[in-house]
Amino acid sequence: MPPRHQAALELLCIAIHRDGEIRTWFKGLLACPSNLRTSALLQMTATMRHNQEDDDLIDAISALCDPHLLDAVVEAVKGLD
Repeated sequence: MPPRHQAALELLCIAIHRDGEIRTWFKGLLACPSNLRTSALLQMTATMRHNQEDDDLIDAISALCDPHLLDAVVEAVKGLD
């Protein structure tokens, strides 16, 4: 896994673990077909950039467009329910 994806994986796992709203959002994201998921991620990151939110979190969320990273995050957070 590239270092950029490793950092994204770590940040996303922390955010999903600590924040119930993010965990709920992530579960909803997984229920979407891949094309809608990508559109939702792009829209979300555009809104986050507009609101000048944390660049690292924006990059991590954007990286979820990569199915390998998405699978890694899913595996890493399986036990949080």
